[in-house]
Amino acid sequence: MPKTPRRPKYIIGHITLHEHHLGSTIHVFAVRSFYEFMIWADKHSYTYVSLDIDAMAYAINLRRAGHPSDYAIVVRDLEWCLTGQSTLVHEVIHTISSIWEDQNIDLCRATEELFALSAQRLYEDIVTKIYHKLLPR
Repeated sequence: MPKTPRRPKYIIGHITLHEHHLGSTIHVFAVRSFYEFMIWADKHSYTYVSLDIDAMAYAINLRRAGHPSDYAIVVRDLEWCLTGQSTLVHEVIHTISSIWEDQNIDLCRATEELFALSAQRLYEDIVTKIYHKLLPR
């Protein structure tokens, strides 16, 4: 009987998508080391705040001269389990907060439903792309 291929322990890769309401570009990285992200960012002439390479995940504002801000979610050693997905949700919330701050949108009772919807849609888009692009079949 043929063996079923085992899923790798960690998801590795890069996907790009756009936030639905404001159209911001978001890069999502599942990496073994933050150096992989740093090499990519340098190659594309992005600037960003310094990173603690021992952290598990970051939501990062990416700056490039003459361009609107892009954003990155970088997760080290992403496992497709509850803990890995909750880390992803945590970084999605930070990312939506950064987008809103850059757009001068206040989070208050009048805007919290749109904030929640933005986070939900971004998470759904990330999971869909991870499922179709990064998870082995």
